[in-house]
Amino acid sequence: MIDGCLAGYMRTLRWTCIRHRYLTALVLVPVITIISIGAAKVANVHFEDDAGLKIDRLYLAYDFTDNLNFRRTEEYVTVIEEYLMPRRDELGVESIYSFYADNAAGTTLFFENKSMSDDDLQEVREKLRGQLPEMPGVKIRLGDEEQEGAGAGAKSVEVTIWGENSRYLEELANQASRLISRIPDIHDVTSYDEGGSHEILVQMDNDKAPQLGLSPLNISQILGLTFRGAPLPELRTPDGEVELGVILQPEDRKSPDDLESMTVSMSGGIDVELGSVADLTRARGPRNIRRQNQKAAVSIYAAYEGEETGEINKKVAEVMSSIPMPAGYTWTFGRSMQRAQEQRQQMLINVLLALACVYLVMAALFESLTHPLVIMSAMPFAFLGVVWTLVITDTPLNIMTMIGLVILVGIVVNNGI
Repeated sequence: MIDGCLAGYMRTLRWTCIRHRYLTALVLVPVITIISIGAAKVANVHFEDDAGLKIDRLYLAYDFTDNLNFRRTEEYVTVIEEYLMPRRDELGVESIYSFYADNAAGTTLFFENKSMSDDDLQEVREKLRGQLPEMPGVKIRLGDEEQEGAGAGAKSVEVTIWGENSRYLEELANQASRLISRIPDIHDVTSYDEGGSHEILVQMDNDKAPQLGLSPLNISQILGLTFRGAPLPELRTPDGEVELGVILQPEDRKSPDDLESMTVSMSGGIDVELGSVADLTRARGPRNIRRQNQKAAVSIYAAYEGEETGEINKKVAEVMSSIPMPAGYTWTFGRSMQRAQEQRQQMLINVLLALACVYLVMAALFESLTHPLVIMSAMPFAFLGVVWTLVITDTPLNIMTMIGLVILVGIVVNNGI
């Protein structure tokens, strides 16, 4: 079989390169090139950063709407596990791992198939999304790339909004989340910078407080002493040193009313309570406050299915561009996309450097600047072969494909010589 293919290949070379050189150069090569480019566009050969990654698990993240201790989060996890365990065979799940803590929980499904296809994974996600038990006070997200990394069971897109005011950024993030969630095939839109613990905001009265000699620093020091406590010098006893500290009794710091009635100063022999010089409001603070490039930043994450990265990014960009933002506020795609773009550029540079290095080596060996060009002329045909291989096998471009191109440069030159 190999001999027959080789004979046919030699006949093709004699007909194209020897007998009909001009027809090949002026007609056949341009026509084949145009057809190859058209086939690549019709077959939608595109760059996918995560193509070819092994997918063997799916992560379920729990978003709680209130502060919960580990006993309450355990109850939510138990409900999900009791639903999943009888359906392991139906979902193709080999094992289930869960964790729970205060205000945090997660469940990971490990599949029997250690290399799940995108279609199989999408089918599992659709089953879970439509059938998982709904429980008040918690939202289940499928495929949490931020916590689990590659292989967590979801392709994701990230958008970061930059600005000066964190509160206003939160409003913009909520608006963007609502609009992005309306895009078809996008699910589980969330922001890891939101959804923190509930907190009491203390806003001082700028007229009353200074008259009583109180400043934000005084208030913060008193709150820190009474609620967080302060260490005292260790007490030496015959049995050893004993650590001492001062803090309010637990029964005196259970509710916002205790905070509001706390004495923060004395004025004319009368106790001044915190509630008389400050407004106390209950709110949910951000999970964390990030600053990058000297600006506050809020990131939005979303999982998507069924479309390539370029199309999803285009739709997300259209949505973000439709949101009016004041001066000083802007948005960009997340760091993961920036890293992917940098990798593409680096791999393209590597291919060009490989071509340049091969040419310089051959120029030194042949002691000629023109003879290596004859060998290098085979390179475009090799790249056409790569295009047709991707089209026939329905394989997207990825980092591994680019590495293969660098290796192919050496192989083609060696065969040409």
